[in-house]
Amino acid sequence: MRTAVRPRLPAIAALALSLAIAFDGLNGPAGKPILFLLLSVPFGLLLFAAPPSLPVWRALAPIVALAVVAQIWMALPLWVPPLGANYARPDLLLRELLGAAALLVAFCMGAVLALRRQALASTIDWLLAFACANALLGVVLRDQAGALPSHLWQAHGGVRFAGTMSNSNVTGAYFAMLALAGLTRVTGDSADWREPLVRAAMIARCMAVLLCASACLVTASRSANTCLGLGLTVILLAGARRRDRRGTVLAVVLSAAVLTAAWIGLADLLQLRLNRVGGDGLARMTMWQHYLGVSLRSIWFGYGAGGFATVSARSLSDPFIAQLLWTVNAPHNLFLGLLLEGGIGYLLLLAAAAALVARRVLTNLRHEGLHDIASGVFVGILAVFGCAMVDIALDVPALAALTLFLAGMLAFRARDGLRLGSSAGPDLAPAPAEALAGSAYRRGSPARR
Repeated sequence: MRTAVRPRLPAIAALALSLAIAFDGLNGPAGKPILFLLLSVPFGLLLFAAPPSLPVWRALAPIVALAVVAQIWMALPLWVPPLGANYARPDLLLRELLGAAALLVAFCMGAVLALRRQALASTIDWLLAFACANALLGVVLRDQAGALPSHLWQAHGGVRFAGTMSNSNVTGAYFAMLALAGLTRVTGDSADWREPLVRAAMIARCMAVLLCASACLVTASRSANTCLGLGLTVILLAGARRRDRRGTVLAVVLSAAVLTAAWIGLADLLQLRLNRVGGDGLARMTMWQHYLGVSLRSIWFGYGAGGFATVSARSLSDPFIAQLLWTVNAPHNLFLGLLLEGGIGYLLLLAAAAALVARRVLTNLRHEGLHDIASGVFVGILAVFGCAMVDIALDVPALAALTLFLAGMLAFRARDGLRLGSSAGPDLAPAPAEALAGSAYRRGSPARR
């Protein structure tokens, strides 16, 4: 049974994460517990089919320990009453802890899955396939969601595309990340394109990247589209630096196609959004200034997870600020949100865990080089974090889980001669686009390890 499950692990993991994205990012009241249950299934299958060895757990231990201690710090005011005067919603603690556990499961699942050769490339292929299905479903839901039985899908009649989620900016961040990851999946593959089936697989990937980039554009999200543009620039410069003619030409062609589509079909909408940058930027600065002041009143332990709406309502004593912020459900800044949840200790503990992950990721990238698919995934993750600095991208549980899953894959990705002793077994079965190429893919390429 283990042998039968192993080749399907990337597809199962990608399906679980994509299902979470499809149902409004599981951003409802019960979303975090559902996400924990949903991700526990593929993680359990992964541990059953390809259990990692002791060195893997040792490498994961410091990161997991810091994340667990951070949650204990955040919940400490409930266990030590003198510290709990500012805890806003103690009734939501279990829900929020399950959400944190879901994110930790997503990271560990990516880390363990990445120990298998070709896992990253196969997973990106499946994520691209599911993202295309998500975009097409979003078009249907735009008009027909009201007739569907699920309360998680709602009709979005505005000009901006929201896909299967209720926020266009979050949708834009999701598609931007996968477009950037998919671009290096295309340009970094050194397989012989003269083979008809290999060429068909590459065309399928190119179409998926174009669809994801186009979906990002039609969200008209300024943060997501800015990060997408910067990411494309970085990938193009990296291709020119390594003198990869084929990859650079492909990246230029795909980028030109996206820009042409934006100029022809979305010029008016994008111009309207750009004209509002000044006013919206001033409102955002006022918001950050207000919530920074609120966080400083409880700097050590914050106000507890899940209590932002309550804390925000209590802080709106000024009529002008109240008129501006009464509908706000998040501080629209990742660091400020963590500071409000658990205080400075919580923020520093999670920052330390992120630093350990970043060190492993950068070490792997330095060994693999800029030509590798991992570089595009890394740029895509940075794009989501860039969006989270000015928006709510990582406040949506499913997108946060997907981002941490990919970060775990980059941090623990198998490299020839540098594996951590996983009993992962043989190579993975082909991903959807790879399957089109049949035996031609058995030639192997550095981008598919």
